[in-house]
Amino acid sequence: MDIANISQGAVDLQKGRLVHKRIKTHEQSNVPTIEYKLWLETLDLLRKFRSSHPDLVLVSMKAIHREPSPNQAGLARGPAKS
Repeated sequence: MDIANISQGAVDLQKGRLVHKRIKTHEQSNVPTIEYKLWLETLDLLRKFRSSHPDLVLVSMKAIHREPSPNQAGLARGPAKS
């Protein structure tokens, strides 16, 4: 799992766990959920730096203070039509 893709729902700070389905197969019905126990140092850092972003746990400071670029906005709508 790429740290840039960790969703808010995947982190349980109360239990100290990261819970998610495998990225490549997460849409299949029989994919197991994987649960990792987080190190205390990791929990402390997540508590300190967890973002208020609605989906992502960690974002850069630049991402917090800027609007999406036209390219990023286009990706949200899907590929451009020719």
